[in-house]
Amino acid sequence: MARELRVRDCDRPFLGLAGTYTHDDLYKISGKYIACPGCTRDDYDLGNCHLTPILEEWGEIFVGSWQFPEPDLVPPKWQSIATRNEAHLNLVLNERQAIMGGCGSFRACPHKRLWKFSLLETRFGNPAKFHRRVAGAEKRLAIKERKLEKAMTSGDAAKIEVAKKEAATKARSLKIAIAKSKARPGCNL
Repeated sequence: MARELRVRDCDRPFLGLAGTYTHDDLYKISGKYIACPGCTRDDYDLGNCHLTPILEEWGEIFVGSWQFPEPDLVPPKWQSIATRNEAHLNLVLNERQAIMGGCGSFRACPHKRLWKFSLLETRFGNPAKFHRRVAGAEKRLAIKERKLEKAMTSGDAAKIEVAKKEAATKARSLKIAIAKSKARPGCNL
């Protein structure tokens, strides 16, 4: 039986497909922390984090805007959770209640083991991540198809059967990647 993981209350209002945030969502993150699961402070400082344009958009919309004339709006603060340092993760995820700004946690993140919650895809995630997965799935399928061709020329029935199963698995993975990519904005498949 799978154990139940909870979703953090601070993430719940923003769960959804990556890249589909609205002005209301941006308004709601005013004065809060937003955490990137994949970038370091250096990535952010160089402008390579996918959250950089989102935070810049926040500034364009809310700073000096006649639509939102509240002078006390504070921009969200960027945080990184691309670490295995449990004390830093606890500070960002539990104490500061940083909103997840990604499409899931990084591999081997200890949040499930330590605090029993999930970091799910939020509307602030990077849809390009799903589009890149399609390219990777296509490459893996091409490798398995070449392996199948080699097995067919060898005539070995056992190798052919294994290669067919592997190619079919990669074809299914590609279909799933394409479907997930098409569901997010910015897809040109």
